[in-house]
Amino acid sequence: MQFRLFVDGNGVDVVRGLYRDLTGQNVRRSSQVENRAFVVEPYDLCVGVNYCWRGDLPVASWLASLNGRKEFAWFSWDDPLPFLIAWARPTAQA
Repeated sequence: MQFRLFVDGNGVDVVRGLYRDLTGQNVRRSSQVENRAFVVEPYDLCVGVNYCWRGDLPVASWLASLNGRKEFAWFSWDDPLPFLIAWARPTAQA
């Protein structure tokens, strides 16, 4: 799933680029998209709150880490079920 972190300015990720190359299609060069962050939603919130609570991370620094472009581990507008299950699991185990 993390291959989406490696999307270029044309929106081509590693897997699509490899497929295009292997099938003889053109793969245009483009710049890397900077300031991307991979967020695993339930865990990012839990860890961020924990670090802030212990005083190891200022709240402003944690919030600043959320700036920029995000790639979410579970959330997708066209398929929200994995996101809901990811949030339900820790709740069910508690």
